[in-house]
Amino acid sequence: MKSRGTLILGLFLIAAVAVVGISQLLRSQPPLEITLAVTPLVEDWVRARVTAYNATSPVVNSTRRVNITVQAVDDLQVWGAENTRVGWNTDNHPDGWIAAADFSVAYAASARLPFQTVLPSVGQTHLTWGAFPTFYNDATGNGAALDWTSVADTAASSRSPLAFPHPGRSLNGLAVALSAAAAFGETPDISAASLSNGEFRTWLFAVLNRVPNFNTLGASVAETLASRGQTLGNAALLSEAEWIRNLRGQLAGGSGIRLSEPAYGLLFNFPLAAWSETNVAVPDPEAANRLAAVRAIGAWLTTPDSVSSALAAGIRAGDAEAVAAAFAPYASYGLTQTYTGQTITVSASRTDVVAFIGTINQTIR
Repeated sequence: MKSRGTLILGLFLIAAVAVVGISQLLRSQPPLEITLAVTPLVEDWVRARVTAYNATSPVVNSTRRVNITVQAVDDLQVWGAENTRVGWNTDNHPDGWIAAADFSVAYAASARLPFQTVLPSVGQTHLTWGAFPTFYNDATGNGAALDWTSVADTAASSRSPLAFPHPGRSLNGLAVALSAAAAFGETPDISAASLSNGEFRTWLFAVLNRVPNFNTLGASVAETLASRGQTLGNAALLSEAEWIRNLRGQLAGGSGIRLSEPAYGLLFNFPLAAWSETNVAVPDPEAANRLAAVRAIGAWLTTPDSVSSALAAGIRAGDAEAVAAAFAPYASYGLTQTYTGQTITVSASRTDVVAFIGTINQTIR
């Protein structure tokens, strides 16, 4: 019995030494570099969480160390007009991509970029109207909601400037035009016909021309309004998260911005997709590890710590109770706990939308 016990102890020690040796070997090897493209709408949050993930020296498939690098890429750069795209191909592409909206993943596939969704959403935010008090009261004084009709009519009658991200330069801006199309047609479905409607385009371009200069609004319209106020725009349509992150300066306080949900709003649901190319001439021996890494970062972005930091950044994540608690402080600005408008669906093809963007860029400078 003693010899058997000694043998078992010896085997245990050998196994322990082997585990330690394998662990040290894994950590001594250079990690597999993984690239994660991400929409600028959640870039800061994702970068912070990826940094925390890399600090854990992650290993996938129990054998391969990985290190993730974040690359900010707007959705329009992925599937938009050929001369504006980043040009991803078999030899040059990210391993994963967090798009702004799920229709972008479908558009990328139609552009022959083999992305497949591995996580439907890592968080959510909706388009939200914001208006300074005087403009807000004028637009809603007759009982009308703060929406496209009331904003457009009030801006025209008062000669007030508006502030929108350029609809032809980013998915955030395109979402503004899609919301306008839904409001004009009084339907949440964005079809090719709704985008090509001549009366809609005339009306839309007239409203967009209430923006004095798109370039002066900067990368973040809410950030610019917080520092420079309503001289650059009395009302704007932006993501809820952008408003929340910039509720300071001239947007805050007793005479701060008033927020309101549009009747038709685009949902930025931030799906995570992986590059899933098959039938290549030279298969990637690390393909399984790359996919595992993308799935692993998706799981990391839904951990309690990640959810907490998402909520702090104005991104709706986690359960309804957590969202309600996190968003309660913004009720005084007009935000509701749950979205009550109609969520836009995009049935128009990528070709139709790219053509629409081209018309916007030719008309609105």
